[in-house]
Amino acid sequence: MAVKIQLLRGIIATALLMGMAFPALAGWVQTERDGTKTLISDGKVKELPAEPDEGWLVMDHRGRKVLVFNPEQNTCSEATFSQYCETIEILTAAHQKALAAFEGDEEGHSPPAVEIKKRGSGGKIAGFETTKYQVYADGELYEELWLTTDKAVLSEVGDQSSLQDLFRCLHESEVEGNPAYFKMMISGWPLKTLSQEAGLMEVYTDVVTLIKTEIPPADLALPPSCRSVPLQESMENM
Repeated sequence: MAVKIQLLRGIIATALLMGMAFPALAGWVQTERDGTKTLISDGKVKELPAEPDEGWLVMDHRGRKVLVFNPEQNTCSEATFSQYCETIEILTAAHQKALAAFEGDEEGHSPPAVEIKKRGSGGKIAGFETTKYQVYADGELYEELWLTTDKAVLSEVGDQSSLQDLFRCLHESEVEGNPAYFKMMISGWPLKTLSQEAGLMEVYTDVVTLIKTEIPPADLALPPSCRSVPLQESMENM
C-alpha cells in the first residue's frame, strides 16, 4: 500500500511540475468571417492553417523573429526579421525574373503619394470600439481600415514598431511601404480591412469574434521534432 501511495504522489508531483513548467499563456483567438483563425499571445501572432498539411508562420514581435513550419516535409526555420526580409527579396526577384521572361520586361514604378485620413469612430466590431481610417494613393481611395486600440489586445500583440524595416523591405514601392501608413497600422490592431484599389472592393480582414483565452506555449512554437533548415528552403517548398 505504501508503495502505491508513493507512486501516486510521484505521478501527482510530476503532473504539477509539468503544469508549472509549461503554463498556458493569456491570449486571444481571432476568427474572421471566412473561418480564418489567428492566435495572439505574448507578442506572437500566428494564423492557423485551414488544413493540417498546410504550412504556417509565427511573427514574434518581441523576439523580432519569424518561425516557419512546413508539415509536409517536417522542416522548420527560425530567422530574424532582417533574414526574413532578405529571403523574401531573393524569392521575389526570382519570381519577377521568371515572370518577365514569360510576359516581357516591365518597367518599375515609383512609390505613390500616400495620404491617411482619420475618420473618427468606426463603431464596434466583435465587441471592440474601433477608429476608422481611409488611405489614399495618388489621390484615389486605396483602402479603408477599422482599428481597435484596446489595451488588453495590444498588450498581447506586442510592440509592432519592430516591424518597420520589414514593412519597408516588403513593400518598398507600394502604399504599405510609406512611413505614414506604417505609423497608422501600429497604432492599433485591424479588425476590418477593405481594399478599394482601382475601384474594386475586396475585404481582406473581417473579424467576427476576438475571444480572450489561454493558449499553450506549444501552439506558438516550432514542433520539437521538426528538422531545422535554412529559411529559404522552408519557404521555397511551402
